[in-house]
Order: sequence, then C-alpha cells, then structure tokens
Amino acid sequence: IRAAFAFPIIVQGGIVALIEILGTQPRPRDPLMLEVAQSIASQLARVIERERAQASNARLAAIVESSQDAIISRTPEGRVLTWNAGAEKLFGYAAAEIVGGSITRIIPPGAWQEVLEKQALLEQGVAVQSFEAVRIAKDGRRIHILHSMSAIRDAGGAMYAVSSIMRDITRLKQIEEDRLSRAIRQRDTLVREVHHRIKNNLQGVIGLLRQKVLRHPSIAPEIEEAILQLQSVSTVHGMARSHLGEPLPLAEMVDEICSAAGSITGCRVRTSRSPDSAQPTRISNSEAVAVAINELVFNAIKHGRRTDAGSAVEVLLRESLEDAEIRITNRGELPSQFDLADDHSLGQGLELVKALLSQPGSDLAMGCAGREVQVVLKLTPPLIVKSPAAAPGGRGAGIPA
Repeated sequence: IRAAFAFPIIVQGGIVALIEILGTQPRPRDPLMLEVAQSIASQLARVIERERAQASNARLAAIVESSQDAIISRTPEGRVLTWNAGAEKLFGYAAAEIVGGSITRIIPPGAWQEVLEKQALLEQGVAVQSFEAVRIAKDGRRIHILHSMSAIRDAGGAMYAVSSIMRDITRLKQIEEDRLSRAIRQRDTLVREVHHRIKNNLQGVIGLLRQKVLRHPSIAPEIEEAILQLQSVSTVHGMARSHLGEPLPLAEMVDEICSAAGSITGCRVRTSRSPDSAQPTRISNSEAVAVAINELVFNAIKHGRRTDAGSAVEVLLRESLEDAEIRITNRGELPSQFDLADDHSLGQGLELVKALLSQPGSDLAMGCAGREVQVVLKLTPPLIVKSPAAAPGGRGAGIPA
C-alpha cells in the first residue's frame, strides 16, 4: 500500500465509522477526491442518524403501545393526538373512536378547569406533580387514576402538545376505603362501648345516691340536685351512643332531660315545640348545654308553685335556621333583690349555669310575667349547628308541637 486516505463518519459528535481509500501507487493530495469522500461520509452519517432515530422511535412506540398505563397525547385545546392500547383497555374507547376528538369525553363535568390550571403551569415551565383524579369510561364507570402530565415542546421551546400517563388506581382506592371503613367501624364500636359504660356507671352512682336519700331523707333536696346533674350527663352519653360522631339533636335532649327531671322529682314537666319552629337544630357542646338546661329545669321545679293539675313547669322549644330558644316557665316570683348579672345574688345552680354558658353562642335571661317566672335560653352558632335533614313533618324528636 503506497497511498491511503481516511475520513470519519461522525454522528451526534461521536465517530461511528471510518471511510478509508487505499492505493498501491503513491498519489498526490487530490482536493476533489477529498471532497467526494467527505460528502459520502456526511451522507452516511445522516443515514445512520436517521436509522438510529427510527429505531429509537420504534422502541419508544413499542413501549408506549405495550404499556398497561393509558398514555395519551393531546393539543392544549384538548384534541386527542395519540391513544395507546392501555388507554383503549382502561377507558373502552378504540383509538379510531377518539383520536381527533375531545379529551373531555373522559373528564367529569367541572374537572376540566383543574386540568387547564395544571396545563398553565406546564406552559410556564413548572413541573406538575402526579395527582389523583377521576375519569369516566365509555360505559359510564368512574375510574380513579394517578395522572402524570408533561409538556411536548417544539425546537423553539414552545409547548404544542401535552402528554398524559394515567394509571388505574381504582382497586387500590377501594382497598384503602375498605380498610378505612373497617377502622371507622372498630373505632365507632369502641366509642359506643365507652359511652355505654359511662352511662351505666353514672346510673350506678345515681342508684347509690337514691339509696342514700332513703336512709337520710333530710338531705334529699341536695342529693336530688346531684342526681339530676348526673342524669343529664348520663342522658348525653346515652344519646351520643345513638348519634355517634354527630352533634346531638336539641329537641331530643330537652325531652330526655325534662322526662328524667319529672320522674326523679315527681313533678310533671310539660314540653312543647313552637308551631313556627323550622328545621331541627343540633348541639355542638352537648354536655355543657345539657347540664345547663338540667339546672334551669330543676331550678324551676324547686322554686315553682304546683298547680291543681300537678304541672309546675312548662318548657317551650323554638328552633329556626339561625338560632334556638328554650323558654322555661314556672309559677312563682323572683326574689326582690335578684339580679342575674350579680353572681352574689345567685344560688349555686345558676352560678353553674352561667359558668357552663360562658362560651360564645348562648344568651340567658330571666324575668317575671305576672305570677310566672320565665327563663329564656337562646342558643346560636357555634353552639348550634343545622341538622343534616329535617325530621319527618319538620318536628324535633320527642317534643310535640
């Protein structure tokens, strides 16, 4: 070999091959030959680069097509560009049915705005974290998905399409919901048992106090007051067992407290509900309100004059969408020096009531109307909350209109 020329074939900055020209006779440097060889090398480099790109695209297409996840591309306006086999299987639409159509066919009403907000972040170059969402299959099924979005940009960096990978997590969500439901049921069973045991223990204490009264009648008034206080707390725990995790119905609470007060004291307490009452209300701080109502009813029984019919106390409940009012009336008169604002003129029962109702959402007033004493307890939010639904006929449980 007396002559040799070599030219590299360069693809993406790397030498992938060489073109060598060999001769048996010495030859001078030939510019034309060099130019031809360089042109051939450049053309071969482009061919190799194109084949590599085609092979890479084929591999990528095979991955996309064989993926179990739904891989979809669309325009920013929502027109579907590509739809793989995973998307066909997940949503039930063949590619021919949906490519060229709107992606909103699988998006629930109202959810497109969230997609647009995340798309706006992609346009600004902000990475969007995978997020959970719900999509709609062709047959109407709601599918829980884990959605990953990324921007597809042109050579100038402008976003011209959006790529989405959607993974079906419906089964995982169902497993999670089942686990949560079991945990809630176990918790509720435990809480019910706690309420039940507290109620039973309080009833046991009440029984012991009644035995004490039988042995020592002289202390009966003080013991009866303690019994009623315990009974009101017991009532709350009994109701809490039936209304687990919910604020307690005010009407049912008033009815239970008045019934217990009448049974313990032997005085008939008449309860009623105002005809203009609206949707029943519920109490958010049940124990404090229950004990306060109990004290007010017991105070009315203790200081009220009995009628010929034996009914010394009337309790009227009015409920509206904004507030609730409990009006307790008994025959009698207030002491001349009575002042609700002056703690020194109050007995222990009313002092306790004021302490229990010191939180926002309550207002207490007392006054005389003729030969009757009226106590008005007004409850407003946050102490009361609206019931999720009105009771049948719009009436509270246990209290007739």
